[in-house]
Amino acid sequence: MKRLNAILLAALVFRSAFAEDSWPQFRGPTGQGLATSCLVPDHFDQTSGMCWRTEIEGKGWSSPVVADGKIWLTTAIEHERTQTKVKGETKDVASRLNLRAVCVDFASGKLLHECELAEVKQAQPIHALNTYASPTPVISDGKIFCHFGTYGTWCLNAVNGEVIWHKQVVVDHSVGPGSSPVVCGKHLIIVCDGIDSQFVAALHIDTGEEVWRTLRPPMTAANEEMKKAYSTPIVIEVDGRTQIAAPGAEWICSYDPVTGAELWRAKHGDGFSTSPSAVYWRGMTEGTATAGAPAAARKWGFAEGLQGGLQMYQIAASGDQVLISDKPLLTITPADVALHPGQTSQSLAKAASD
Repeated sequence: MKRLNAILLAALVFRSAFAEDSWPQFRGPTGQGLATSCLVPDHFDQTSGMCWRTEIEGKGWSSPVVADGKIWLTTAIEHERTQTKVKGETKDVASRLNLRAVCVDFASGKLLHECELAEVKQAQPIHALNTYASPTPVISDGKIFCHFGTYGTWCLNAVNGEVIWHKQVVVDHSVGPGSSPVVCGKHLIIVCDGIDSQFVAALHIDTGEEVWRTLRPPMTAANEEMKKAYSTPIVIEVDGRTQIAAPGAEWICSYDPVTGAELWRAKHGDGFSTSPSAVYWRGMTEGTATAGAPAAARKWGFAEGLQGGLQMYQIAASGDQVLISDKPLLTITPADVALHPGQTSQSLAKAASD
């Protein structure tokens, strides 16, 4: 099977919007999906609007990351993918996997490195719509960190693709890996919200040594499937203090990136399989926060998945007090974000700002 989608997107979108910047992790430099340019092509296909096209062997939903004129992505080559029944649910499973990191030249699309990381002979079943290479890698200080969930995390030299270290943190994802890692200081932060255990951990970026592991708060769900989640954490700074915000099933929590100490937690209900990352913003104007919140408050937003769309909640943290909105601020369905005939990404952005 050939995977074209991620590398094709890189050739079209990144060249136009981020040609002079890096896109080092899931959802960009801040982890919040913010780009400084709206010069994104509104239409492209295999005959127009394409800079180059490079075929990549395997399959994976991981996003490409960009730095120093190179595009990195991960892929999984599946052998004999079949269906199986697990506790009455139909899932897909591969008899064998080859996990790889791939590097492509940004300007030409030339394949620079195909790094064979591991052969997995007993893969766990996954959801039919998931892949074994869904977490997005992250680039930092000349290193590329490739995370495949329970199958392991690899640190590579971003210049030559050589493996520096490998670490495996085992967790039962139930439907396959999804959460992407982030770098904060000397630590690589990984979220492991499985059905068997739920925790956040930090690996040292130079050695892969596990520095700390913090368990998630207790959950009320009796069904283990309702304890899993797949969110990617974000790194933010509040009043000069760096924090890791990590949504999970039932809770969103903040952690100290150095020690792993939980700074605060907020219960968001009985939601599970949470996939969206948190969003952070400071609406400070002359000492007064937006929406009438206290001047010392900081606001968070996170989306909780539901059938056919998303719900957005707000969290206000002021000192030691954390409040969460008892009702969603808004509900978004796929129809709300689709481009309609004649509508461009520029006009959509303008309408959103009006």
